[in-house]
Amino acid sequence: MSGGASASFAYDGLGRRRSKTVSATTTKFLYGGLNPVQELSGSTVAANVLAGLRIDEHLMRTDAPGAANYLKDAIGSSVALADGSGTVQTEYTYEPFGKMTLSGASTTSAFAFAGREADAGHVLFYRERYYDAARQRFLAEDPLEFAANLHEYVGNDPVNRIDPLGLRQLPMPRPTPMPRTPWWPWLFGGDEAPQPPPGPYPPPLDCHSKEAQRRCEKARRPCNPCKPPVGTIAFRVDRRGEPHKGVRTPHWHLYLMHQKRTADEQV
Repeated sequence: MSGGASASFAYDGLGRRRSKTVSATTTKFLYGGLNPVQELSGSTVAANVLAGLRIDEHLMRTDAPGAANYLKDAIGSSVALADGSGTVQTEYTYEPFGKMTLSGASTTSAFAFAGREADAGHVLFYRERYYDAARQRFLAEDPLEFAANLHEYVGNDPVNRIDPLGLRQLPMPRPTPMPRTPWWPWLFGGDEAPQPPPGPYPPPLDCHSKEAQRRCEKARRPCNPCKPPVGTIAFRVDRRGEPHKGVRTPHWHLYLMHQKRTADEQV
């Protein structure tokens, strides 16, 4: 590795890295899915990691100095570590392809560019392959051989794309919209109109719109309401009419489709 550091690694049956030894220092890992959630030095717990539901979504890491909260950018890179009071202790800056500069307090956290683990120098572990941010390319060829250049990183578009597995480039993760008001007041007669739960899903079609009428005329059959497949969760916005159970318009209607479609609808 760069700087003359020697390193060795061990992997489990799922291809996850269960230990790494860099410059004679060995760190072992326990996982929750694909995200490491605990680091060990021998049999001693060195750090616990609070991970989110997404791959490479790290929220907090707690080691001997204390808890550090991750501040991330759009592609999941760690841009700062804040302590329990919210004070930033460590900051990261990156070149477009991930070459990193660290400032502030030192840290043993390895999660850096695009949420991946930095080992030594500018080499990062991308599960299937290792990536050199200084050379701006993977150190091994693409095992699936999808790209014309088998060493290129995310089609040379590191600002907008990620490759968490080292196998396939993906668009940057979109933030998950969350409801601005809880569901339960609405369900029990509250006075706040709920927001739809996290997507992605297509925008609802207003049943009073010209587009809805056009679709019904084109189908040449009754479609009020239109019937998605059984089990589909559908949302419709009601922009008109009187308040329902104290909920003013506009508000959303939620449907869980149980009815069986008729013979002509199955065509």
